[in-house]
Amino acid sequence: MKQGHDIADALKQARARKGLSQRALGELAGLPQSHISKIESGAVDLQLSSLVQLARVLDLEVRLVPRKAVPAVDSVVRTTTPSVGAADQAQLHDSLRRVAEAANALTRLQLLPEAERLGEAAQLLQRVAIPPADFTRVRKALDQVKPLQSLPFNTESREAIAKRVNDPALQNALRSASNVLRKVRNNAVHKNTSDTRASVRPAYEMNEEEDDA
Repeated sequence: MKQGHDIADALKQARARKGLSQRALGELAGLPQSHISKIESGAVDLQLSSLVQLARVLDLEVRLVPRKAVPAVDSVVRTTTPSVGAADQAQLHDSLRRVAEAANALTRLQLLPEAERLGEAAQLLQRVAIPPADFTRVRKALDQVKPLQSLPFNTESREAIAKRVNDPALQNALRSASNVLRKVRNNAVHKNTSDTRASVRPAYEMNEEEDDA
């Protein structure tokens, strides 16, 4: 089961690095978007034919590797897989900060209830490195709510601000962005919790796993 999730996560990260949506990847691989979604969430058993096709589209190769060679292969993969640079992370964190400030201002004015959830998620994500698999999603979500950053909170009244944000398109964008940021936030929290638990496992558990390898 864990190996299946590892493969699904690797496919998801590769798709994100190429800047492809699930729909775009599905069109290239000849698979429906709904099936791509199920594969990435681990909700369906991935057939070998589908894995090979997805791998080719994502510039990956499927190979059977001797178990003893796995650490060496993992090391090579880590050194060749593009990562999100520090400058990109800093720029995204700055955008998260500005969106959080605007969302919190809307919350104080009791405008747009969804703004509070957006602000909370944006604040938390400022404290973590955004994984490559989620980087493009977060950036697109922030682009959706860019109009919030230009709202004149310091110069206009609550009523004037309310008129500006009384736009169904902006409200839908805010809800969509909030959902994306909260999902990424939850994933980050879950990963940190899992990493913490793994770091305090008893030594005998680690030895048993090593024996299995």
